[in-house]
Amino acid sequence: MEEAIEKASVLIEALPYLRGYRGKRVVIKLGGAAMVEPRMLDTFLQDVVFLQAAGIGPIIIHGGGPLISEEMSRRGLEARFIRGHRFTDAQTLTIVREVLLRVNRNLVRGIREHGGRAEGLHVDGQSALVGRRLRLTEEGGGTIDLGLVGEIAQVRSVILEGLCNAGI
Repeated sequence: MEEAIEKASVLIEALPYLRGYRGKRVVIKLGGAAMVEPRMLDTFLQDVVFLQAAGIGPIIIHGGGPLISEEMSRRGLEARFIRGHRFTDAQTLTIVREVLLRVNRNLVRGIREHGGRAEGLHVDGQSALVGRRLRLTEEGGGTIDLGLVGEIAQVRSVILEGLCNAGI
């Protein structure tokens, strides 16, 4: 009974926010660390489906850092970081793509299993994000080479809008 009262209290507290965001899209960043803890991930997926049921349109941007490092280690490679960015050569990029595609598919499947709607966007499909090579500057003015690391240069919102308007 206490648990039900606690849940009701949380929902009552959240009600103004749910009303305020109804009919809107929200971007949620899911970090890689949250994906390695199954209970935490499952709770997250349930929350996403709840937001959909409340009329809010979540768009999930996911990472996969720990899973990428784990896969690199499994293949005998050592992850190298420069100022918090993973140095990415062609071999590492192949692993990153494989791991992120797997994560993407698992998230889509999990949301659907909980009764929600989901569609994955990734490098092998429609490209909603356009990137450019990330350049870091040293204190002396030189450029730090991060390999194939990029940053978002453009969001092709028409792709995202199309999926959202289709009810996905």
